[in-house]
Amino acid sequence: MKLNPLKALGSLLGSVLSGPILGPLGELAKLFMERNVAIAKGKIMVAETEAKAKAMTIIKKAESDASWEQTQAEASKGSWKDEYWTLVLSFPLFLIWPEATREWVLEGFLALETVPEWYLYFLGVAVLTSFGIKPTAQYFLSKKAGK
Repeated sequence: MKLNPLKALGSLLGSVLSGPILGPLGELAKLFMERNVAIAKGKIMVAETEAKAKAMTIIKKAESDASWEQTQAEASKGSWKDEYWTLVLSFPLFLIWPEATREWVLEGFLALETVPEWYLYFLGVAVLTSFGIKPTAQYFLSKKAGK
């Protein structure tokens, strides 16, 4: 068997470089990759936790809304407040057509322009709540707070 000098030199260089020189560099590269994988896993865990928290918030809001609507339905049994507001809101509609009461209705609407704004917001909330319209009532309250 004939010894190939180039093959022997390559084998010698390979064993010297892979052990004392490339070995630590390989370990360093391995640690770097493991660190990046751990960071990526951490980011995924944070994103999953945030998604779960958002989902729980949505579920609790839906449960709260359903509970509020159930409470409103129970509270309005035997109540005629929605019928009352339907009549109150319908009066101007019916009274504006006859000429004898038209001026009176228009003067009433003009008088409402002088009512304090806070009163109109609370009146709106009362009317809407009596019909079980929660989000719109919240809209009125947020509009008032935003001014």
